[in-house]
Amino acid sequence: MEKKSLSQLVQDALGVLGKRSRVILEKRYGLKTGKFVTLEAIGHEYSITRERVRQIEAAALASLKKHNVFDVFEASVKETNAYLAGKGGIAKEDVFLAAVAPYFGVGDTKKARQLYPYFYFVLEQAGLKHFPETEEFHAAWYRDAASLARAKDTVAKFQGYLEEVEHPLAENVIADHFKQFSKKGALASEEYLHNLISLSKLFGKNVFGEFGLVSWKEIAPRGARDKAFLVLKRHAKPLHFRHITQVINEAKFAPKKSHPLTVHNELIKDPRFVLVGRGVYALKEWGFEEGTVRDVLQSLLTKHGPLQADSLTQMVKAQRLVKENTILLNLQNRQHFQKNADGTYSVRG
Repeated sequence: MEKKSLSQLVQDALGVLGKRSRVILEKRYGLKTGKFVTLEAIGHEYSITRERVRQIEAAALASLKKHNVFDVFEASVKETNAYLAGKGGIAKEDVFLAAVAPYFGVGDTKKARQLYPYFYFVLEQAGLKHFPETEEFHAAWYRDAASLARAKDTVAKFQGYLEEVEHPLAENVIADHFKQFSKKGALASEEYLHNLISLSKLFGKNVFGEFGLVSWKEIAPRGARDKAFLVLKRHAKPLHFRHITQVINEAKFAPKKSHPLTVHNELIKDPRFVLVGRGVYALKEWGFEEGTVRDVLQSLLTKHGPLQADSLTQMVKAQRLVKENTILLNLQNRQHFQKNADGTYSVRG
């Protein structure tokens, strides 16, 4: 005799109910259409109150349990509980469904998604809990309130840990930080932590494989400026805006390509970047000062006092990608600089 499918078993279970009770459960759990219907919508259809629909639903579920119709799923539910226990009591919905579907005789992932309402119906009656998607978490299934509370608490602690680190983690040190966090009184195994990271929306990786909080611009850059900032941070040296654009496009931050002139215009507006040569940008946090070569000369002389031309040249070259002649020509501007008797230069006035 051919083994019955999950949907057939559920339909057989519903056979002990009266027609209206059965139809209401089918609508509530989307067993026919795949769409969950609200109490209010069903009440409107039957011209009864929302509360009355809820009462009929509760009575129907109680009747199913009284008739022990869920005993046929006992072994499958037991395996599902064991899987969740191994994950720390909670698992992201898509991962969970793919893992437990075979316990119910469904080996195809696509088929499992189609039968999701039936899984939902059986698992909820077995006492497992569904966690709907929120701004901070993906949808999930969990065993009990304690499992959910522990997951949320661990995620919050790991978020705090990363905020103390204050910077994205390079690929080669991510595992070390996971170990460090696990040993820091969090009582969370690395496997459990990986599970929660997949469940949470707070963490992510950028296109260079660096890990951190998605609230960080280095992890989830939101525009050309943030992408350029990330590119320069990674290369740790000044780059031409065309090179920056090329790296942005090669890294595939987004399906739509960035244009060099757009990137150039965005960098000009952002105080995080300093133009240090013809089209070449550096990060201000590296110690580069804003302004023209003349501005840099004035700043250096104001800060250090009179300096020889060769010393000034070397100091300006550390700030700007310019030729020596450009620096010397600026020093010849008698309106702004003066050459002293000992051969040093200072700011005029």
